[in-house]
Amino acid sequence: HLFDETLVLLTTDPAKPWPNEDYIYVDWGPAFYAQHSSSYPDLERPAQVVNIGWLGVQIIRSNGGSCFVPVRMAEPLIRAGQLFRMPGSPQFNLPAYMVYPLNSESVVLEQVLASLRAQAAMEEQKERDLGVLRE
Repeated sequence: HLFDETLVLLTTDPAKPWPNEDYIYVDWGPAFYAQHSSSYPDLERPAQVVNIGWLGVQIIRSNGGSCFVPVRMAEPLIRAGQLFRMPGSPQFNLPAYMVYPLNSESVVLEQVLASLRAQAAMEEQKERDLGVLRE
C-alpha cells in the first residue's frame, strides 16, 4: 500500500442540481464503481465516460459539467475558482498500491521506494491540510 487517493465531485456550477446530463463518469476502476454505485444506486450510466481524470477535467472546463477527481487535482482548480466542490457530495477513497519483487537487492529500487513513500506521505499530509475541500 502506497497511499489512499480521495476522490471528490467537482462541478462548473454548484447551484445546478445533480446528477444531471453534464456529468462525466471517470472510470477509476472497480473499487470506485462499487462505491459510486452504492452512493448513487438509481443513477443511470452517464452519456460520457472517460478513463483518464485529466480528460474529464478538461471536458467539464470546456463544456461545463461535473466529474470525480483526486483531491490533488481538485485543489488548485478550486483555489483558482475554475471549478467547485459539489455541495453535499460524497468522497470516495481508493487505495493505491505499488507492486515490486520482495527478493530484489537493487539499491535503485530501494531508493525509488523510499522516494515514492516520502512523496505519498507528503501528499497525504497536504490533503489533510486542505480545508478548501472539506464541507
